Amino acid sequence: SYRHSFNRPDNWTDKVVTIHFGAVSSAFYIWVNGKKAGYSQGSKLPAEWDITEYLKEGENVIAVKVDNEKGKSGRWYTGNGIYRNVWLRTENNVYIPKNGIHFKDLNVSKTMANIVVSTEVSGLDNFSKGYSVAISLYNKNNTLVYSNSAEITLDNKNKVVIEGLLKNPKLWSPDSPNVYVLETVLKKGIAVLDKENTIVGVRSLEFNGDKGFVLNGIQTKLKGVCEHHT
Repeated sequence: SYRHSFNRPDNWTDKVVTIHFGAVSSAFYIWVNGKKAGYSQGSKLPAEWDITEYLKEGENVIAVKVDNEKGKSGRWYTGNGIYRNVWLRTENNVYIPKNGIHFKDLNVSKTMANIVVSTEVSGLDNFSKGYSVAISLYNKNNTLVYSNSAEITLDNKNKVVIEGLLKNPKLWSPDSPNVYVLETVLKKGIAVLDKENTIVGVRSLEFNGDKGFVLNGIQTKLKGVCEHHT
């Protein structure tokens, strides 16, 4: 069992507060100020809850009980408890949730790549106009190589998808690990509500019966180990 107390800062009054567990082995319950706020049993998966409604002025107490009796296993001794970081996050009422940005590259070549950026948006259940998502892609020299934006509408209020063409992409490979910084900005009018930077790479992947794994058109041997944690 775990207990942690903290005083809620005054500037959290109009914020959404979430708690994020990197991983807990195995099943666990969470209470905030004596009220049950969540349950999870994915021992190698993150878990996150919005705990805003449970918080109060002054001191707050978070309690966690780990229960390893529910998922008995004879494969190995799994251990028991919180074994990755735990974060309290504060956001504006409309925000990009953690792990809410997804980057996809399609039809990749040395001269062109189709890119698709999907951005999840939380807090727009009561939709109103004026919100938008803008993306900017920077190379290793911090030079802008692509930008685009999209208005948030009633149809895409939970996920905004922006597609475009990236010219002459610098392809990622183990020998040349080229990456870009994807900047995603959520706005209300000209006011910035949230901004996230994500490291992304562009490359083509293929598996076939003749060459096996092909990376950027080059046959590549995969070497590795069976590892549960990194």
